[in-house]
Formats: sequence, C-alpha cells, structure tokens
Amino acid sequence: LLPVGSEYQVLDGEGGHIDFAPITTLEVALLKHLQNRYPRVSVERILSGEGIINIYGFLCEQEKTDRKFESAKDISQAALIENNEFARRALSIFCEVLGSTASNLALITGAKGGVYIAGGIAPRMLDFLSSSQFRQRFEDKGRFKTYVENIPVRVIKKTHLGLFGAQQKVKLNALHQQDNRNNK
Repeated sequence: LLPVGSEYQVLDGEGGHIDFAPITTLEVALLKHLQNRYPRVSVERILSGEGIINIYGFLCEQEKTDRKFESAKDISQAALIENNEFARRALSIFCEVLGSTASNLALITGAKGGVYIAGGIAPRMLDFLSSSQFRQRFEDKGRFKTYVENIPVRVIKKTHLGLFGAQQKVKLNALHQQDNRNNK
C-alpha cells in the first residue's frame, strides 16, 4: 500500500514472475535443475504449490531416492505431521527463498511499514515458517541489514483476499464517482 494523502493506493504487480535469485549452493543447484525444465525460472517456480513440488522433486533427485509424494498438499502434510526428512527440507528451502524474496521486494519498494504475505500456503504453516530461517534470510542483506531488520512481516490469514480487495476497490470507485458528481 502506498499512502496518498489520507488514503492508500494498492500497488498492483506480478512479483511472482521476478527472477529467482539463489543464495546458497543448494539453491544454485535447484536453479540449474529448474533451468533444464523451464526456459525461464521465476520465483513462482519455487514459491507456490508447484514450487513445493519442484523443490521436493529436486531433493529426491539429488539424493537418488524415489518420490513418495506428488502434490504440494501431501508434501506439506508429510513435513508438518509425519516429519518426513525430504518434505521438511523442501518446506525449509521454500521458507528461506520466501524470506529472501520478501526482503528483496521490501528493498525495491521501500516497504518500511511492513511486508504482508498473502496466499494459501503460508497461513497453513505458520509454526513451521516462524521456526524456519525465514527471518534470518529476510534480514540477510549485508550493509542493508539495519534497513530491513525493523520491517515487520505479517501473514494474512483471510481467505479469498483477492476477491475481498476487488470488492473494496469497486466500492471505493463508486464512492469516488459519486463525489465527482456531487462536486460538479
């Protein structure tokens, strides 16, 4: 949100389509693995349900073990409930990349007021996310660590947030049009 006068303007964007910027040696290997499958590797190839499947498959391939799970839901359940090693590692990498990416976006936009994570995955794994390396990776910005370390991060639990936002935008536009008619 961008403050404009006494109101806020939503900055629309397609942040999931920015390039994946690996940090660790393992993430570089993940990038190379995904480059063999896709002509371009956006961060969405990692930070989505499909991304969890991509990470898990990569880890199984690295360790030359059979995949036990095929869906993001099954992988997440195996990580969170069954304590499956490969599934937990997949979610850990997901959280680490999410931390780095969220921080990058905060730096790009100057989001000192906070970063808000929406979507269906993060709310389902709040405990895992909070105990992961997410925050460390969020703050791991070298000389800009002091810039990002005070930026709060929140996970939005509201479902169907996009529809709610669209509804609010329609209401605001109607009020704005009515104000314009009244001021003529």
